[in-house]
Order: sequence, then C-alpha cells, then structure tokens
Amino acid sequence: AVPAGSAGSPNTHEFSGVIDLSGMLAKDSSGNYMASAGDGQSKRAAEAMVPIDEKIIAMGLQAHSINKGVISALRGDRGGQIYAYLPSPDVRYGTRGGLDGLLGGRRLTQKSRLTTNELAHKAHKLSAEELQLGEAEDKLDEVAFLTRKN
Repeated sequence: AVPAGSAGSPNTHEFSGVIDLSGMLAKDSSGNYMASAGDGQSKRAAEAMVPIDEKIIAMGLQAHSINKGVISALRGDRGGQIYAYLPSPDVRYGTRGGLDGLLGGRRLTQKSRLTTNELAHKAHKLSAEELQLGEAEDKLDEVAFLTRKN
C-alpha cells in the first residue's frame, strides 16, 4: 500500500464525493483566475462558463483497508485516491459515441431499441477489429449495465 505500512485488513473501497474543479481552474483572457477564494458564487459562475467536455471532474475513492501506519498515526479514518475525469466530446452532444455500432448512436436520454437478449446476442457477435482498444471496455460495461437483472 502507499504509503508503506498503511494496509490494514482486507476491506471495501467506495467512490465518495464529486466536485467540478473547472470553476476553480478557469482563467479569463488575461490569464487571471475567474473565481475568488471563498466566493462560492464566483466559482459557480465560472463553472457555468466551461463547456462540459472541457470540465475537470474530481472523484474520491475511499479505501477502507488503508487504515494503519501513517493514516492511523495522523488519526485519519482511511486512505484513498482522487481521480480526475475529463468528459469526452460525446457528452456535449448527448450521444454514446463509442457505442454507435452496438446501440445505433442513440442519444443518452433515449431508451434502447433492442431488448436485453438482442443486445447481448449482438455484443457476442462483435469482432476483435470492431473492439478498438479504447472502446472495448466501454462496450462491455454498457452491455453489462443493460443486461443486468433488476
């Protein structure tokens, strides 16, 4: 574990907390930050000016098993990581761009035109060439989500 000696007993991890960093990082044409420290309204106004595909979204991952060593010594309850996410341009247009071959490029708000059985069958027929390196995981995640039992 990082830092060394911080791994406790095996336990769960969970995503916890999300923040849009784009308002804090946005600069005007002069290179000055648009938001002022301690002024939430200026941060929110700056966030609204940043297009969705230029935002930086931060998410926290709490690692419940990282609770020994320096974490414990500093009286932290657990360790973890922070991830930064930059949405793809497909988000701006509301389409699932990487899934065009599988879902027909439907909009994010549209219901699937395929039943879960048809979708699973179609997913199994995708060739290796169709599964581009960056799209393979997205397609499999989408199929798993759409074919899950409620």
